[in-house]
Amino acid sequence: SVGEFKEDALEAISDIVNHKRIPLLVGGTMLYYKVLLKGLAPLPSANIELRSDLLKEVKIIGEIALHKKLKEIDPISADRIHPNDLQRVIRALEVFLISGKTLSALIKKSTYNFPYKVIQFSLIPRNMFLLYENIERRFRKMLDLGFQKEVEDLFNRKKLNINSCSINRIGYSQMWKFLSGHLSYREMFEQSITATRHLAKRQMTWLKRWNNIHYIYNDDINLSVNQILKIFKKFKSNIII
Repeated sequence: SVGEFKEDALEAISDIVNHKRIPLLVGGTMLYYKVLLKGLAPLPSANIELRSDLLKEVKIIGEIALHKKLKEIDPISADRIHPNDLQRVIRALEVFLISGKTLSALIKKSTYNFPYKVIQFSLIPRNMFLLYENIERRFRKMLDLGFQKEVEDLFNRKKLNINSCSINRIGYSQMWKFLSGHLSYREMFEQSITATRHLAKRQMTWLKRWNNIHYIYNDDINLSVNQILKIFKKFKSNIII
């Protein structure tokens, strides 16, 4: 979980700093970095029945209407959460329905302080066509390495379905629909690529709103490294992200 990640990361960072080294946190999901830097808000535990009701509701009214509902309740959270990010929209509504308080209000209550100085870098590709090529190449490689067999093994587990958190993810959900007979192999492939491209766009939008970050706009790895080193030499820091 993201909370477990935060504790494990802090332990690893402390160990590296104690050895007089500089920790490098590279790649991964930005939500995890955000929690590491800002901490977790005191949120209520998930309610499976309530979440199931919200999933049923979205099938009736659609994702856009559910996001509009969140905007009426919690406009701050709605502005931060993309309408297509169904899991986060449902979680924000779930928090309000359980606690009677908005997600944005509860987040403000966090008193956590990250105990290190940070230099943050984000590699942003200038050439979107190259990025899209890399996304397609990556998914082809996943298929070559046995991604279909991996999902088939999950498909055969009776406790999992298309709405399970572990399945309702890019690539997994499309492959699941292919195995269920709802998509052709070509449709599964194309929809997985398209969904990944949309995710990449949302990630870049999120990164552009990120505070205290150095954007490295280069598709040449050597130039990017030189830019990062030049920035790093200006600072004295315990950690880089």
